[in-house]
Amino acid sequence: TLPAITVTASEGTAPTDFQVRFFADAEGSQPIDPLDVKQAGETYYVKVYREEDEEFGKLETKAMPFSITAASVPEEDIVWPTASDILEGEPLSASVLTGGSAGLIAGSFAWKEGQSDPTESGTKSYTVVFTPLDPNYSSPEKQISVNVLSKGSSTTETEKEPDAPDTPDVPDYPDIPDTPELPDVPDTPDQPEASVPVVAERTPTTAVITWNKVDGATSYKLFLYAKKGDVEPLKVYEFDSNGQLKSSAISFNLTELEEGKSYYITTVAYKGESVLVEKSIELSATPTSLEEVLSDAMITTSYHQIQVTTTVPVSVRVVAMTGQILFDQTSVTGRKEISVPNSGVYMVILYQGREAILQKVIVK
Repeated sequence: TLPAITVTASEGTAPTDFQVRFFADAEGSQPIDPLDVKQAGETYYVKVYREEDEEFGKLETKAMPFSITAASVPEEDIVWPTASDILEGEPLSASVLTGGSAGLIAGSFAWKEGQSDPTESGTKSYTVVFTPLDPNYSSPEKQISVNVLSKGSSTTETEKEPDAPDTPDVPDYPDIPDTPELPDVPDTPDQPEASVPVVAERTPTTAVITWNKVDGATSYKLFLYAKKGDVEPLKVYEFDSNGQLKSSAISFNLTELEEGKSYYITTVAYKGESVLVEKSIELSATPTSLEEVLSDAMITTSYHQIQVTTTVPVSVRVVAMTGQILFDQTSVTGRKEISVPNSGVYMVILYQGREAILQKVIVK
């Protein structure tokens, strides 16, 4: 907000043709372009100036301070994310936030720093902060619930195998000893909670695979198969837990994959020699270039809206000609309708990894 300035004349009507000049310092010695006066939280200075003429003398005020207040993100536009469950003893950062948005204002959601990690099971509330990419917006906060599971809880349980019945004694026959009793079959331990592996990133010849740690596991293996149902894997990757795995998820970058070929992946967590958890997914093939990925992508416009339609996952960014990012989302598939505030020219960027294609569109 600019300071209020009132000019009066000693006689007659005061002039109205004043010039306003902006400065970066209180002395008024560092003039700046009015277009650069835009950073919220910064202090700027303004002078009112008028040259002398036949009717009025010269006027120049002292440098008066003013600042720009950050705009608030409309609460009705915010869809707060949901938090994934975590196990008792895991840090708050292990809970993943998904599904949040703030309308046309691009930004990110994250746990507020400085909060204590949960120390016991149950439903807890923690503060989430939305940080806009545009620094002229403030960062709203809200309490989000997190479900903390006890270490003994599990989403799936393996039925215990009943004890094998004792084998009755064989009647006495000459030279035939009694058959010894068979030992009891031990119970199958409950499987701890674990997630299916996820393809975090895919290029024609590489793939980044992530999966959650398993409580009690001492080692892990990742099996790469040519297809589902194969007995012999193409490769086996082994992992240990001696200080190498620092988070609640495990990630591994598969390289030297055959371009255009699908694979099948199994991740296994071990405790000693025993299998704790085994999960599998299909690793689908990807096209060989961004041009092939986007060959069937279609960008259309309508009144204050841009539509992007694609049959394969692709990252989409919409940027105004002023440089403001209006939309930025990864793994967009199907039809995505993106609202823009005004008519005009916008840049639509479709990208995968380090490759990108830019297209300018006109929105009415």
